[in-house]
Amino acid sequence: MNFFINLPFFIEIIIYSFVISFNNKFNINYKYFIANFLALSIFFFLSNYVYKKIAFPKDSLTNLQKYGYLNLINKKLLNDRKDYSILFIDIDDFKYINDSFGHIIGNKILKELATILKRSIRPTDFIVRYGGEEFIIILQNTEKNTAIEIAERIRKKVESHTFINENKCLNITISIGISSSNEHYKNFFALINTADKNLYKAKSSGKNCIYPKYTVL
Repeated sequence: MNFFINLPFFIEIIIYSFVISFNNKFNINYKYFIANFLALSIFFFLSNYVYKKIAFPKDSLTNLQKYGYLNLINKKLLNDRKDYSILFIDIDDFKYINDSFGHIIGNKILKELATILKRSIRPTDFIVRYGGEEFIIILQNTEKNTAIEIAERIRKKVESHTFINENKCLNITISIGISSSNEHYKNFFALINTADKNLYKAKSSGKNCIYPKYTVL
């Protein structure tokens, strides 16, 4: 009879696996064998955890991954070879908010918005603070039409949310540019550039909207 042990582990954010096979004709101390594999699995996990903490520290304000983390996401998407979509998000008139209410309130809005965005996506998706008031969401296994629906749902959620600080009620809006791998057939960073251009189109269309536009079928 053949026996198999499958040992999954992470390197960066990609799952790999060792599969070991043996048969019961060999004189093997099974408990010792399994214990060593468990120790190896824990070693890989801790090594990966420390590596990400050192190489890719999170944004101190929003607790989101920063721009450099996009390189790891790119590797994972190349490994998966599945469709995905990108949402490029920007807060409308954020300079006016900072100038009118101060950077402390502006930072609180960024932090609260980051929480809203994280709660609006799946655990398998990614969110990165691109810089300033810009965020990028990568929706795994998601084609264009679904991405448009998700983007519009996020836009409405932010528009209806009231940011409260020291008895001051503030409302903000966001604009979102969308790109999808199943439509554009470009590499990851070219798709980010496409989403950025679509964000500009959303801004030029009056802000507080998405591009491509959401259409009801």
